[in-house]
Amino acid sequence: MTGFPELKRMHEQLQTRVPKLLFPPSLPRRASVAVILRWKANTPHLHEEKVYLEEFFSKHENASSMDGRVEVLYMLRATRATDKWSGHVGFPGGKEEKNETDYETAVREVKEEVGLDLTTSDFASLGKLDCREIKTYENKLLMVLTPFVFLQLAQETPALTLQSSEVTAVEWVPLSFFLSATPSQYEFVAEKVAPRVIGKKVKNPIAQSVLGNVTFPSIVLPSDTHFFRLWGITLRITQEVLDLTQPCPKGRPSWRDIHPSKEALPFMILCRTPPTFNSKDLAFFFWLFHRISLYKTPLPDNALACKFAYDSTYFGAFQKAVRMSLFVRLIGSVLTLYLAKRLYQRPM
Repeated sequence: MTGFPELKRMHEQLQTRVPKLLFPPSLPRRASVAVILRWKANTPHLHEEKVYLEEFFSKHENASSMDGRVEVLYMLRATRATDKWSGHVGFPGGKEEKNETDYETAVREVKEEVGLDLTTSDFASLGKLDCREIKTYENKLLMVLTPFVFLQLAQETPALTLQSSEVTAVEWVPLSFFLSATPSQYEFVAEKVAPRVIGKKVKNPIAQSVLGNVTFPSIVLPSDTHFFRLWGITLRITQEVLDLTQPCPKGRPSWRDIHPSKEALPFMILCRTPPTFNSKDLAFFFWLFHRISLYKTPLPDNALACKFAYDSTYFGAFQKAVRMSLFVRLIGSVLTLYLAKRLYQRPM
């Protein structure tokens, strides 16, 4: 599998779809990332003339796995105490500077972090993905993230220069890795619920264990040098990229469109796995409020937007579930103490 037919379908859908744009009036800040794709030839042709975007697709239209494969660039962020996503796998990108557009932010950050100049004829912009709201688990808006998709047109990738303070390593991952029908090495990232809700200053083990753990799906990317674990927002962006490689369903969508069929790719099934909780009451309330949110959310016009809207209901449902769980536990504790006191005061 080369991944080239899927790359061509992705390009076609990016040219016709209208991405979701977000410009909240009270926005604290914006950020952009770049999903960079390339065609990695098995036998590069040296001194080959550069091609334009349409020529690129016509040139490789009949390519086979013997000729090469499509790859996507991921980076492993450096470990820093001041970085919210320290040590995470992500796409090159970062926060905007004054008077920058989202596109200019993505281009500048890629140049600074990995040394690639996306403004040269070596690269072409394929389009923009849906903007995403980055929120805390208190449902507070931190920033709006805009992902862009770029394609390398040059035969050889320009030399990478990693910004050591921001990037530990990079890895080109074959698109076929995600399109494979064979399950890969999947894991689940477990985190304490309490610090996410109350704050990271919660150090007491008892306080941390009150609400238990929440687990998120993840996948280990192939790498010979470092441990690349893909999860969180980068997993969701990768999912959107992969959604664009699949035929677009026709007709009016339904919430059932977000659930993969039994014949779906293992990676897509993983992406649709919701967060799970080891506290039964919290799990139940999350399920309940998530269903209520879906019922109240207007149905989008297409299946891809339907999946995006489904994901966006997670944070509100999570926060409501935590509050309800704490309230129920508080009421239960008060009733238990009240009944115990009544039993203690009852005359023998």
